[in-house]
Amino acid sequence: GFVLLSQVATSMPSSTLFIRAGQHVACVFANEKAALQEGRSWIVSHTEPVSIYKFTHDALQLLQSIPMYGVNCMERFYLAGDSFILLGSTHLKAVSVYRWRGYSKFEAVQTISVSPLHLHVYRSHSGDLLLAMSTQCGRTKVLRATKQGRCDVDDPRLRYLVGQV
Repeated sequence: GFVLLSQVATSMPSSTLFIRAGQHVACVFANEKAALQEGRSWIVSHTEPVSIYKFTHDALQLLQSIPMYGVNCMERFYLAGDSFILLGSTHLKAVSVYRWRGYSKFEAVQTISVSPLHLHVYRSHSGDLLLAMSTQCGRTKVLRATKQGRCDVDDPRLRYLVGQV
């Protein structure tokens, strides 16, 4: 079974995941606040950022808050030795790609205009990194990750693109 190691106060996490971030393991929380409207239904206010916590010594320590609101789906992937997270928001109608840059932070490298419901990353037998996105408009899009620039991951001209939408 599982034993509780740590807990952190969250508003209303819509999604969580673990990711390797440099020498750390990070836990990513997409949070939202909700209020009861006229005692009948919950209304979500898209006011909470995505929180990233470093997991060390069985405790969670806040590393970074990403000001992306209404995140309802997240996914992670690793490419050329780097760690990436995908944050999808139907509220913002966007999927943003963030790359671990060290110094305890993720940095945005791409935004795709789409209203995502679910994200799933898959590494094919041929080594391609694929992303499936189900959307609010009733379509599922499949994209392939491509690398642009030199293979040196420290080269500032290197850009990662997740297909063309």
